[in-house]
Amino acid sequence: MSRRSLLVAAALVGGLATTLQAGNPVDIHGRLQTQGNRIVGEKSGDTVQLTGMSFFWSQWPEGGNFYNAKTADWVIDDFRASVLRAAIGVGDDGKLAGDSSGSYGQIETVVSTASRRGVYSIIDWHSHYAIKNVAAAKTFFDNVSKKYGNNPGVIFELFNEPWANVYTWPEIKAYAEEIIPVIRKNSKNLILVGTRQWSRDVDEASLDPIKDDNVAYVLHFYAGSHRDTLTARGRTALANGAPLFVSEWGTTNEDGGTVDKEIYPEATNAWFAWMDSNKISSCNWSIQNKAEASAILKAGLTKLSGWSDSDLTPSGRFVRDLVRARNTQYTFDPPPIDSNALPGRIQAEAFTAKNELDVSPGEAGDESRRLMNSQTTSWAEYDVTVPFRKKGVVALRVGTGMDSAAPIVKINGKVVAKIGFKNTGGWSSYATVVSDSVIIPAGQIKVRIDYNGQFDFDWFEITGRRTTEADPPQIDTVHQTLRIEAEDAVASKSLTKESSGDEDATGSMGYTTDSSWAEYKALLPQGRQTVAVRVASGSEGATLKISVNGAAKANVKVAGTGGWQTWKTVVATDSFDLDLSDSATVRVDWEEGKGQSSLVNLNWIEFRGPDKVIVGVRSPGAARGFRARMAGSSMDVDFGASFAGTLQLVDLQGRILAERKVSGESSARLLVPVWKGVAMVRAVGLDGIRSVPVFRP
Repeated sequence: MSRRSLLVAAALVGGLATTLQAGNPVDIHGRLQTQGNRIVGEKSGDTVQLTGMSFFWSQWPEGGNFYNAKTADWVIDDFRASVLRAAIGVGDDGKLAGDSSGSYGQIETVVSTASRRGVYSIIDWHSHYAIKNVAAAKTFFDNVSKKYGNNPGVIFELFNEPWANVYTWPEIKAYAEEIIPVIRKNSKNLILVGTRQWSRDVDEASLDPIKDDNVAYVLHFYAGSHRDTLTARGRTALANGAPLFVSEWGTTNEDGGTVDKEIYPEATNAWFAWMDSNKISSCNWSIQNKAEASAILKAGLTKLSGWSDSDLTPSGRFVRDLVRARNTQYTFDPPPIDSNALPGRIQAEAFTAKNELDVSPGEAGDESRRLMNSQTTSWAEYDVTVPFRKKGVVALRVGTGMDSAAPIVKINGKVVAKIGFKNTGGWSSYATVVSDSVIIPAGQIKVRIDYNGQFDFDWFEITGRRTTEADPPQIDTVHQTLRIEAEDAVASKSLTKESSGDEDATGSMGYTTDSSWAEYKALLPQGRQTVAVRVASGSEGATLKISVNGAAKANVKVAGTGGWQTWKTVVATDSFDLDLSDSATVRVDWEEGKGQSSLVNLNWIEFRGPDKVIVGVRSPGAARGFRARMAGSSMDVDFGASFAGTLQLVDLQGRILAERKVSGESSARLLVPVWKGVAMVRAVGLDGIRSVPVFRP
């Protein structure tokens, strides 16, 4: 059968009437509970039809190698599976067929991934002869129900397929009635019980049901072998009030497609028409790469995830479309990163948002991937769940060929750490850098890494222990940026003040010539910085030469912008250091040399210094006795008591407009630049941060 006909067959049932529910299956429905011949969600109250995938026999490499979180995540993301089944292999002697610790590890992988993603999981005692060793089954289900019994998404399957007619239904029922009490000591969750003849005779079981209020009966089919006779048994069971669960089905003959390599999509669709009408849940057999037609993966494929159409068998492509069509009501939201077990390593590419960063090539889930091509303004954000309040450190795995960087770590918007480091020996040479101790709050938090430098980023790690310790002194970040409005010049030549028509609705300087200049008084940021200008030009442009106290600092080359009120921000390629404790004279000279009548209109100049991290504690009423008032070009500040620390004027964007040191004084005068609107006067000292608003019309 052609690929096209398979897709058409799957599409026949793709138009199921569903309503999108924002969330994942377990989040919406909660623990599953039988109610008559249906299975309903304890939380939603709705009849629940799950459609998903079964893993292969756990002990065999064709399927055992895929008991991996990458595979489970991929099946949830790509197939949109709402249930995963762990088929834990049991030998003909009734004992675990594989290594015991390995089998429990495979269960943990499937259940933990499913739980993290909010989908259901089945722990299946995958046996044909379970009755041979009831004690082994009791031990197994005692262990898994103790560990997972309170997980609302876990389902227990007691006996995969009782072999042919080896066991009667009364014998199977007696076995179940020995195992169920073992589980019920630890869990109220749904239990699945296999039926006679490879889990086909559900009608017989419905006539003599098990006395437990949360048991469903297992029906298995293979579409090439089982048709109307078996669906008739299912109808009888439902009519008798027995809830059914198809925990295993295949598109092939009952041998799994080892001899007859055909798949039977029409017969499969007929089965699903019946299951859809009765809201019966199912898992396809299976996630494996064995050379049989029921396998979803091509023989020998070793990729754990990222499967393309060419990696899937015809059955795999058909099944994927069928499973997807039945789970459109769920959003399958990716979960927040869980750092319950600290240290919790979080890969850099697991961001929820980023700016000015690229992800290195590689498959999804490849832990060698990293964030690269950063800028100093780059950042990445992560959603993390922390189970309880911790005191610990944040470690970053980074590599850089630059001289240095100092990334800033924020939790829920609050700066908690600044981690400085130098050249690691090159972009491909990585080092782990660690913060000072920080307090990490409990619950869902947003972690943000502001680069404040350029580096490649591999992962970060939160390490810590439970604590009741109070928050450390608050760390604040302010952006040392000063904007000077062009129309606020204290002196100028050959310039005309006019309305800018720019988005900030301020004035500008226009009608500029080769001899134009303007001077400004300002308290500039300190440290390494650049200059940006907001300009418009209907001519060929010009060069703006910026000097501070007579010393040349930057030349900003401006090309025509297409109009005298077509504004553009241009940043100088030069950077420079400033270390001024007092007000400075900033001068702008227009230079062109071509004799144009008008050159470049100027809206504003902006000095962009490095971010500054401030430590302090804010407390209610901290501003009592703290007053500030304008006195011409200065600000008079009364601290209310002797104060030692830093006095600042900061605008509402966090830019420091003015700053000075104070040593044991009760009042101080702060020379301030020209600004308009509201700003904050802040006193940053050992006893915390105090602030009061000031307004300048």
